[in-house]
Amino acid sequence: MSTTDWTVLEKLLLSQAVYKYGEDNWFQIARNLKHHALLDRPSDYFNQKNCSLQYYLMVEDLDEEKKQQSVSNQDMPIVVQIARQLYALRLEELKIALAEDEQKFMTLVTEIDDIRAGKWDDQLMAHESPSLLSEPEELIQQGETERIEEEAAKVEAENQANEARLLRPEQEEQEEQEEPERISRKRSLDEDESLIESKRQKTTESPLHIDVPQHDESTDVSQGTTPADTTDVNTREGTESVAESESNAPTPTRKAALNKDDQRHKSWQKNINLLWREIANHKNGTMFMNPIKETIAPRYYAIVKRPMDLKTIKNKIRDGLISTTEEFERDVMLMINNSLMYNKEGTEVYQMAREMLEDTVQQIKTFKAADTDTFTSSHTRAAKDRRKSIVPIE
Repeated sequence: MSTTDWTVLEKLLLSQAVYKYGEDNWFQIARNLKHHALLDRPSDYFNQKNCSLQYYLMVEDLDEEKKQQSVSNQDMPIVVQIARQLYALRLEELKIALAEDEQKFMTLVTEIDDIRAGKWDDQLMAHESPSLLSEPEELIQQGETERIEEEAAKVEAENQANEARLLRPEQEEQEEQEEPERISRKRSLDEDESLIESKRQKTTESPLHIDVPQHDESTDVSQGTTPADTTDVNTREGTESVAESESNAPTPTRKAALNKDDQRHKSWQKNINLLWREIANHKNGTMFMNPIKETIAPRYYAIVKRPMDLKTIKNKIRDGLISTTEEFERDVMLMINNSLMYNKEGTEVYQMAREMLEDTVQQIKTFKAADTDTFTSSHTRAAKDRRKSIVPIE
């Protein structure tokens, strides 16, 4: 790669980063250039290989210049010499850019003065004449469309008014026909209510009589209920309510099932905490222990939308937000994949996250297999106990 691919500003910033971080820390140098506000190249352009190659090319160019010129700064570090040379070139670039901007500004000022003096009247009139002719035509077309819309609105309003006048007599006739029906219906309802009220008063005032025929020994109650019947009904209702309350109460088998679920969850929580500790004790686990800080990883929370770390996972297990192995695996995979997404492939942090991902997948797979075997054995043992309890005692 030739040095012409990089601008003077990019070379100057590269030399400053090398002076700040050293010639061996290319990972930090590349990261600094990626997130620099004055550079607008793609982020993958400033990788470790490209930065180191560009720096050593600049060193070779400096050595060639030293051979051709007299040596005066032998005691100065090479990176400082490169930075000073690039600093001078950058100053020249800025001076040239300022001169060009000043020339453009003076040209605009001259054009404004000519327009004010009337030197551009012929040119401006030539540009404005077609637009001036087209404006009256547009105004005429707009006036015609507005007039047509107003007439259409008037016609529609008249049609609606005529329809309303035609519909109003029909509605009045229907209302006149429905009015006698409402009155007769109301009278019949009032008469029915008065009859029901009179019957109710008679039944409350007169005592209850039961007719017992002489020729038949069995009693035939045709209407009404006896006190004994009401007692039976009350007794039946009471027993039904007691039965319902007893059915709502937790049975011993239900309590046992709840206790077993609670014990199973506590056992799972204990085992998953052991798995969490095993993942945290990984040689790269300290990198994922706490939330990422913006000072260490610039723009991390702008790139990663759902950050996750080991401490947050442990708190979610404690609070019950993670209650299954699948939820635990989901958050752990999210945590490691966030690191793989943020860091560039080939960097040291990326390799560490990749290694931890492979080990963690294997650990979770082993844990799932052991948990499945434990659940199967406990389920088989419980089924055997139930079969033993069902066997009749002779």
